[in-house]
Amino acid sequence: MVEKIAGELQKEAKDLLNNKSLWKPFTPHGTIHVVGSTYLDLLVFPDLDVYYEISDSSNVIDVFSEAARYIIGMDNVTSLEIEKELYKRYPGVPEGIVFQYRINNGKRLWKVDIWAIADKKVFEEKIQESKKFKVQITKKKRKLILLAKHELSKPFGRTPVGSSYLVYKAVLEEGLSSVDQIITYIRNQGGNVDRLK
Repeated sequence: MVEKIAGELQKEAKDLLNNKSLWKPFTPHGTIHVVGSTYLDLLVFPDLDVYYEISDSSNVIDVFSEAARYIIGMDNVTSLEIEKELYKRYPGVPEGIVFQYRINNGKRLWKVDIWAIADKKVFEEKIQESKKFKVQITKKKRKLILLAKHELSKPFGRTPVGSSYLVYKAVLEEGLSSVDQIITYIRNQGGNVDRLK
């Protein structure tokens, strides 16, 4: 069941990525890199994460301000939020600015997170880490990760902020093999299990 949901969400995420109008305010100023659950094909919730490699980092506020006016004007966009200090609250979240909006794709409400990471070195490390995670995923590990993320999402309807990253580390780096072990690991790492955000 979780694998079927993941497949459906992956297809919808690709449709959003191929919708050029959604990226119109961003692409003239930088490059979009697909990361997170979409990159790893591990979606349990309609949540699309991308890293935004902006050409001129001193210009990020202006670009995001302009993008906000454009995105919020779209009929199928229901909300928009920009956060500067998410990294202070959650392990594994890089320092930078997160541009987040919700969009109805005709099937469900998607959350789109566009991360402008402050430090170029951290950005490159995160990209390499995602690549490393991807090659470590086996069919068995994929199913375990999806089950753990599904369990974490039950109380809230979505995975708590920052928890997915710790699930990946628990399975792919620590070699944990049960959902209970993974949730305990997240708690021990100071991760988010009992609250959404």
